[in-house]
Amino acid sequence: MSRRPPSPVQLNALMARGEHRTAEALVRPWAQSNTASLPLQICWAKALYKMGQAGEAAVVWDHICHRQPIAEHFIALGQALTTAGRPQHALPHLLRAVSSSPQSEEAVDGLLAAAADALDFGPATAALTLLRSLRPQDPRSDTILGRHHLASGRLDLARHHFESALGRTPNHTEAHLQLAAVWTSLGNLAKAAHHALLARQALPDHPEPLRLAALIAGRQGMLDQSRALLDKALVHAPRQPILHWARARQFPRIPDSQTESDAALSKYQSDLQALSQLAQETLPSRSANWEAAVQDAFPVHYTGSDCMEMQRLHGQLVHRVMTAAFPLQSPAPPRRERVRVGFVSGLFRRHTITKLFSRWMTRLDPRRFEVIGYHLGQLEDSTTTTLQSACAAWRDLPGPIAKAVHAVRQDAPDAIIFPELGMDIQPLKLAALRLAPLQAVAWGHPITTGLPTVDLFLACEAMAVQPDRQWTHEARVDLPGIGIDYPRPAPPPMTTREELGLPDRTLVLCVQSLQKYRPAADDLHARVAQAAPEALLVFVGDSSDVLTQRFRNRMSKAFSARGLQLDDHVRILPRMSEANWLRLLSVGDLFLDSPEWSGGNTVLEAVSVDLPCLAWPGDTFRGRHCHGIMGVLDLPELQPADESEWVSRAIALIGDPEARSRLRSTIAARSSALFDDPRSTRALEDLLWARCHK
Repeated sequence: MSRRPPSPVQLNALMARGEHRTAEALVRPWAQSNTASLPLQICWAKALYKMGQAGEAAVVWDHICHRQPIAEHFIALGQALTTAGRPQHALPHLLRAVSSSPQSEEAVDGLLAAAADALDFGPATAALTLLRSLRPQDPRSDTILGRHHLASGRLDLARHHFESALGRTPNHTEAHLQLAAVWTSLGNLAKAAHHALLARQALPDHPEPLRLAALIAGRQGMLDQSRALLDKALVHAPRQPILHWARARQFPRIPDSQTESDAALSKYQSDLQALSQLAQETLPSRSANWEAAVQDAFPVHYTGSDCMEMQRLHGQLVHRVMTAAFPLQSPAPPRRERVRVGFVSGLFRRHTITKLFSRWMTRLDPRRFEVIGYHLGQLEDSTTTTLQSACAAWRDLPGPIAKAVHAVRQDAPDAIIFPELGMDIQPLKLAALRLAPLQAVAWGHPITTGLPTVDLFLACEAMAVQPDRQWTHEARVDLPGIGIDYPRPAPPPMTTREELGLPDRTLVLCVQSLQKYRPAADDLHARVAQAAPEALLVFVGDSSDVLTQRFRNRMSKAFSARGLQLDDHVRILPRMSEANWLRLLSVGDLFLDSPEWSGGNTVLEAVSVDLPCLAWPGDTFRGRHCHGIMGVLDLPELQPADESEWVSRAIALIGDPEARSRLRSTIAARSSALFDDPRSTRALEDLLWARCHK
């Protein structure tokens, strides 16, 4: 050690030349003492920070602030803490700096950065609220508050803050981008498209506004426009995973023809292989980018094809991405008296998924099982509250997936059950990681996951594929009956057809989601209409008018080929509330199951109002829901053996009101076999206890 300390001038000159290590080595011996020269301690803190040792720099800056509590030092302390990954600890110091120097751009920038990164939303909100009052024309506080609310699922509050940011700065590009995302989540695609367009006008060559605009266009059914936007974005970011995955997922929900559907499927498979190659070239170095890029394969599942190979490729890719982003050790839960079971979904609200599977969560024996709910969704309602009160613990995790991974790891469940995988991205990401010794998926989305981390597929005896064959990558477990404890729906109020705007004809309900009706099935409906002109086939439209019109145009071609005018035989109703949906079922004469992708929850609701349901004779699990339900009711006359028999029985039932009346009476007498059946829950308990209890 030199006999004389280095001068601040000498040290600053070294750091100006980038020689931070040299400066730090010179000053450290002279600056470590609590009574050391303050200028030397400041130089030491600066050198440590520039060397990337932000945590050590923060310790030194904290000591400096105690010796000389001025705004400049609090700013430096806050920046060091934020860089060291402790933004919540930085907030009070940066608030102090802003309060004493509200015009300091460095203090404001530091506070905004810490608030944006803080995981604890409360202190960040308090800091940003104060900053809004001090800097009322600065939109950034509202933007960050909006981001926090959006990540926490508070969509209305997020919208309020992004709109406030635009009130301060009307051309604020990020606020427009975020509002496009909020309105997309809220289902208002017209408003979402408006804000996406304004963001694109401000940043015409930036890939993110183009990607978001493409997402919105795709949901509106404008697939060509969506593809063109993504192609333009890829010109500017040719190796960006999120753009490639979004482009691969551009699949027609309502294809114009079977040829278009087959071509799209072939392209998807080649795109998936190209994605896997890109992942091999860029992982694990770009794991964060890849994790943000992960997409489900939801629209591809409705092609009517065998999904085994597609799902294997997709599952392997998602697994590779997620394990690169989160390289975790195998879970080893401690011994417990009760088995800890986690249920994971983004749909724990009034939804088909909770109608089907909520009683697994609420009726597992609490003497043997401890249930934890992991809610990854942004939307909540009274069903959410009911489920939360029934669980031993509840985790609201609508934000970054890292937070959900941490929460599940901390709880260390013995088993995790995913009611569905394939409808929502966040649960799919979690399922691709090994977070519990036993991980299982139910048939909320009745497609194999292809994930090596999902051990069991919880199917059911009633809907078994005949002849039996392997249709899951997971080990299949057939629970008793229809595999769920489904509560009988409350009967709808008495309704007339006139109230629903329907004529006095034989109403044949074909009211599944339009994407379930593939082009190959159009002629089947035309054959029924041709042979039974007294019938009115009733469909329910898509939320996208574009997709509804595309479906209408395609069906019109099939009917015209048989010399029929579509409007004489088909009525496509607008989307309706759940209450009106049940009223519609109650006035129907016959329910025609959707070919290839059968109705599950819809059929159970139809049975609850005694509506005869003609099952599709599917050869896949997803094509045998209605078939299995009719089997439980012991109604072979509603279980045709093939598509020709399906058409002929539909025609016969339309023309035989007495037969339909007898079927109604039989369904009313036997439907108790379907509802409030606890056998599947008891079987699930036995399975979990045998596999998990130590």
